[in-house]
Formats: sequence, C-alpha cells, structure tokens
Amino acid sequence: MITLKKELIISILAQFLILFIGLLINKIIVNNMSIDDYGLYNTIKKGAGVITFVGLGGLGIALPKFLPQASNSKEIRHQLISSLCIVAILALIIGGVIFLNSTGLTKLVFNSEHSILIYLMFLFGISNSFIALIFAYLRGVDKIIYFNSFQIISQISLLAVAIIFRTNLTQYFLYSSLILIASFFIFYGYVARTGVKFTYDGVFFSDIKKQAKKLFSFGYTRMFGDLILFSIGVIPLVIINNKFGLKENAYFSTATMLNTLITPFFSYIGVILLPKASKAIVEKQYSYLKKIVNKFLLIYIAISVLFIAFFYFFNHVLILILFSKDYLVVSKYIILTSLIILPNSIYLLLRNVNDALDNRPYNTFSLLISSCIGFSLMFFSTTFDYLIISFVIMYLILGILSFLNWTYLKNKYLK
Repeated sequence: MITLKKELIISILAQFLILFIGLLINKIIVNNMSIDDYGLYNTIKKGAGVITFVGLGGLGIALPKFLPQASNSKEIRHQLISSLCIVAILALIIGGVIFLNSTGLTKLVFNSEHSILIYLMFLFGISNSFIALIFAYLRGVDKIIYFNSFQIISQISLLAVAIIFRTNLTQYFLYSSLILIASFFIFYGYVARTGVKFTYDGVFFSDIKKQAKKLFSFGYTRMFGDLILFSIGVIPLVIINNKFGLKENAYFSTATMLNTLITPFFSYIGVILLPKASKAIVEKQYSYLKKIVNKFLLIYIAISVLFIAFFYFFNHVLILILFSKDYLVVSKYIILTSLIILPNSIYLLLRNVNDALDNRPYNTFSLLISSCIGFSLMFFSTTFDYLIISFVIMYLILGILSFLNWTYLKNKYLK
C-alpha cells in the first residue's frame, strides 16, 4: 500500500521530469523556428488546450470524484465506457463546428487565411482529450504510479516528435496527435481486455446511460470552468494577434511559458487530493481533510515564493538557456508574470477540494468573474505592458476567490 507521502514524492519527481522534458521540447522549437512561427506554435498549443478540456466534458473532475465511490469493478468499467462515449460525442460536435466555420475561426484566432492551422489545433486538442480521459481514470482508481508513468511516456513521445520534425510546424502537431491517439487506444484496449466481461443486453445499455448522465451532469458545469480556464491562455493571444502582432504574441508566450510548465507541478499534485477528499468526506474524516489542505497551502505558498524569487534573479540566464538572446527583451515580462504563480497555485490546490465538498460549480463562478475582469482590462489595454499587468490582475482575483470559496465551504461542511 503506497502512502500519501510516497505518492507525493513520486508525483513531485515525475512532474520535475515532465517539466524538464517540456523545456527541452520548447528549446528545440525555439532554436529551429522563427519568432513568428513560435508565436503560431503557442497559439495552436493554447487553443488546443481549450478544445482538450471542452472535449473532456468535465470528466477530469467527475471520474476522480465518482470512481472512488463505485461499489464494484463492474461499475468502474461502466463509468469508463460511459466517459469514452461522452468524449467521442463531444469530439464530433466540436469537429463539426470547426469544419463549418473553419475560415472565420482561423481569421479570428490566428489572423490568417490558412485553415490548416485551425484543423491542427482541433486534432491536437482532441487527441489530448482522450489522453486526459486515461489520466482521469488512473487518478480515480488511485493508480498514481501508472498515472505518472503514462504522463512521462506521453511527454517523451512528444519530445521524439519534436526532434524529428523540429522545423515543420504542421508535421509536429500532426504526428504528435496521431501518437497520442494511438497511445489512448492501446491503453484503453488493455483495460477493456483485462476488465469485466460485459453482457450487451438492455441492462448493460441502461447502466451505461445512467452512468453517463451522472458523470456529465456533474462534469458539464466544470467543463465550462475548464473552457474559461484554458481561454485564459488563448484569448490573450487572440487579443495580441489582432492588436499588436505575432512578435508580441511570441513575447507573451515566452513570458508565460515558464509559468505554464510549472503549472502541472501544482496541478497534478493537487488532483491527488480530489479522490482522497471525496473518500474522506464519505467517511466523515473532516479534521483529517482540513489538516491535509492547510498543510498543502503552506507548502504551495512556500514553493511559489521560491519560484518567484528564482525568476526574479535568474530570468536573464533562463532566457539564454531556454530561448536565445533575441528574447532578452522579455525579461521584465517574466518578472511580472511570475507573480501569478502564487494565486494560481492556490487555485489549483483548492479547486479539487471545493469540487469534492459541493456539487455546485464554485470554481466555475470564480473563473467567470476573474476572466471577465481580466479580459476586459486586456481588451482595452493601449500598450503591451498594460496587457501584461491586466493578465496578472486576473490571476490575483482568481486566487483570492478560490481561497474565499474554500473558507466558506470548510465552515459549512467540515465542522
């Protein structure tokens, strides 16, 4: 039996390895593409992130919540099948919308006439939706070792593609998507083969429908939250593309890239708490849950401050190592955007516990309020510097609202 402490240590080591691989991929892309192409690369990647979590339909939260509550292995397998049906249906809907509006969406997102860009964004996003479904399943059944291992394997695969197709943006996203989709079906086939033998009768389909309704009814409100969350990454790029240009787009991507790579460190360690919090609530272990969350808050704050200090003192060195001297102008923006690490880490931790405590989408409300304020400030920004400051303000509001939600829910449910 692996203890929570061991799971955290393994997850921390795994996330540092994933962070390192992500830095290698970015370095390869930067060294072999122009500044404008790097801006396109980040726009596709951020836009794909939005598609990923819309296509996931909130199952990244729903599965880790309900799988620990399943009464038997058959129910677990039925939830997995139901979740696959949900993702497949959402993929068809998103694909249809993009196909019917490809020209307009390409112009809006990329300020370009090349529709291949929007199709690459869709393909990469949906392939990550299927992979994220596997991640959610592994978290839900408490297979943290497999969860981290599968993440590392997926990241190494993307590194191999970046090495082979480092000068061709189209081939990089195309082959990365195909590898991710193939990985999903290999893993899903293994789970189906070793799982419960199903009898495809009326009871089976009735239960699949029941499980799908339960998962989606909980997850779809979180889907809107995920849409807003990843829009926070892509909408600033759209605004920059239309107000300033691809060069500023690349500068913004560079300034926020380090924060983006650090985010999984906080996010995936935080998501370990969701199934455990859900189980603790069922077993009425309230004091244990409060103790764990408070301990994590202190750890997250301490680590965030260290990261901010590191970026403040060593941003020039990081730019030269991870990018090139052409990006030294981004130094002041890296210092500014590093301030979002603290409020973002608080949100990434508390969103999981808040979801476990109450079915109402408090995180979605927080994201909606903070993003509306942030996007408005960015839209009316007259200079690139003001836009960066608006971006930081948005995250500060998100962190504050997340903490207020936790305080309210803690006092309501964990007395």
